[in-house]
Amino acid sequence: ALEATAASARRDAEDLVAVNNGLQRELADKDRAIADALIAADEARSELDDAREQIGVNKTARSQLGQMAAGERVARAALCASLRELESLSTGHERRLAQMAAEVADLRRELAAQGEGAAWREHLLQSQVKDMHARCDAAERRAEALVSAVPDATRPLMRQLE
Repeated sequence: ALEATAASARRDAEDLVAVNNGLQRELADKDRAIADALIAADEARSELDDAREQIGVNKTARSQLGQMAAGERVARAALCASLRELESLSTGHERRLAQMAAEVADLRRELAAQGEGAAWREHLLQSQVKDMHARCDAAERRAEALVSAVPDATRPLMRQLE
C-alpha cells in the first residue's frame, strides 16, 4: 500500500510537471504572439510614415497644380482624389495602429497573469511534492519501527516453543 501511495504520488507529480511544461509552452507561444504583434505594429507604423510622406508629397504637387494653367485642372482633380484616398488610408492605418497597440497591451497583461498563475501553480505543486516526500519518509520510518519491534514481540513466544 505504501508503494502504491508512493507510485501514485510520483505519477501525480509527473502529471503536475507535464501540466507545468504545457503552461510553459503556452507562455512561449504568447511571447511569440506578442513579438509578432510588435513586428506588425512596427510595419504598420512604417506604412503610416510612408503614407504621411506620400500625403506631404501629394499636397506639394496639388499646390503646384493650383498655380498651373486652367488646362491642367483635369490632372489636378485626379491628384486630389488620390490625396483623399491616401488620407483615408492614413486614418485607417492610425486606427489599426491603435488597435494593435491595444492588442499588445492586452497580450502583455494576459501574459503577466498567466505567468503569475503558473508561478502560483508551480509553488503549489512544489509544496505538494514536499508533503508527499515527508509522508513517504514518515511511512518508511513506521515500517522500520515495526520491523525492529517484531523480534522483541516474538521473543516470549519463541521461549514458550523451546
